Amino acid sequence: MLPPSRVADATALPPGPQLVSLSEEERAASLVRAGLTVVRHRGRTWQPTRPGFFEPIHLLARLRADEAVRPTPLAWGFRAVLDSAASDAANGTVPVHVIDDLRGWDVENLDLKRRATVRRAYRRATVVPLPDRRLLEERGHALCVSQLERTRHKRIPSAAEYRAHLARLLAVGSPLVLVAFAGDRLAGFIAGYAVDGVAYTDDGAVGTDYVRLQVGTALHVAFILACRRSPGIHTVVNGLHARENPGLDEFKEGLGYRVVHLPTRVTIPAPVRWLLRARRPHVLYRLTGR
Repeated sequence: MLPPSRVADATALPPGPQLVSLSEEERAASLVRAGLTVVRHRGRTWQPTRPGFFEPIHLLARLRADEAVRPTPLAWGFRAVLDSAASDAANGTVPVHVIDDLRGWDVENLDLKRRATVRRAYRRATVVPLPDRRLLEERGHALCVSQLERTRHKRIPSAAEYRAHLARLLAVGSPLVLVAFAGDRLAGFIAGYAVDGVAYTDDGAVGTDYVRLQVGTALHVAFILACRRSPGIHTVVNGLHARENPGLDEFKEGLGYRVVHLPTRVTIPAPVRWLLRARRPHVLYRLTGR
């Protein structure tokens, strides 16, 4: 991967990896081939993101009011982003980090401190497309363990759980997986996919020993640049807003992401909502924007 440089437009970007943007139907078919559950209802495709809670497989797809309804009787809850004509039906928002002016994004438009960080990151790390899945099969679990011991934001998977997750990640659609090396050592990776012109960062990890080398910065910039040079991609999404983690918020904003609240229709049973409000208010915020 070439280091970031001043570019006038997407066609001026140096050659490098690209991300294939699938249609919603192509994404759904790949999920089915990978053995994952999807539900087709009123022309849209949904998946359970938690047991019994459904979201469209393309989270930022704008649904009409008649489409944004319970996709299956088995769903205890659901949420979907609404199109502008249905915004009056919204009872919540999806708070996400986005770059929605991808053609106007440029490393040179970042603040002075962040530009310097990006340049240091590219001197210290080499970012390339995943050359062989065995690399992550053999060394990726150690990276995930290292990161989760540091962040503690979710349970550490066993080696078998990690390999099963990796197999699904690589089997669904046409993901782009970038890996970072510090010398000859695997230092981190990032993975993402795209649907109807919207790219989503889907997974990734940076080993604790490589955080100080700004490997995470190198990976995220490389992913944004890959999206920028990819035909048809106009938006990059980097996860839901974690308001309880200001350091992560600052990192994403420094790369040019901004937090937007997209109007949604969300259904969560009152007892679940009360429990989340009492015990997991930040989870409730990410589900409802409130």
